[in-house]
Amino acid sequence: LLQQEIDYTDSEIYEVYGLWINKQKHYLTFAWGTHGSGQQHQLIKIYRLNGGQLEGCPECIKQNYTIIQYQRGDTSNLRYDPENQTISFNKFMWNDKEGYYTPTGETIQLKFTGTMFERQ
Repeated sequence: LLQQEIDYTDSEIYEVYGLWINKQKHYLTFAWGTHGSGQQHQLIKIYRLNGGQLEGCPECIKQNYTIIQYQRGDTSNLRYDPENQTISFNKFMWNDKEGYYTPTGETIQLKFTGTMFERQ
C-alpha cells in the first residue's frame, strides 16, 4: 500500500514542542501507532492555529518525512533537539523479499530553517 492510502488518525500524540514560524506559534508533534502485522509507525506533524481552529502545516516539512514505518522489534530513535532545532530518526526501507520495513543503518536529520524543516 502507498502511504497516502493508509489512515493514520488512530495514532497517539506523545510529544509536543512549540515553534515560531513566520511570527506564528506552531506545534511540532510526534505520534505513534500500529496497524498490526508486526508493523508500527511514528508521525512527525506540525500544526498551527488558524481562526481558532487547529490545522496541519504540510509545507513546514519540505521533504515527505512525516511517516516512519518499521518492524515492531526495531526502533526509530525519533528525537527533537530544541537547542539545534533538528529532528533525527533512523531510516527504514520496504523490503519486498521480507515483506516489511527494514533498517538501512542511515540516520535522517531534518534542520529547522526558520520557515520549515529540511533534510541536511
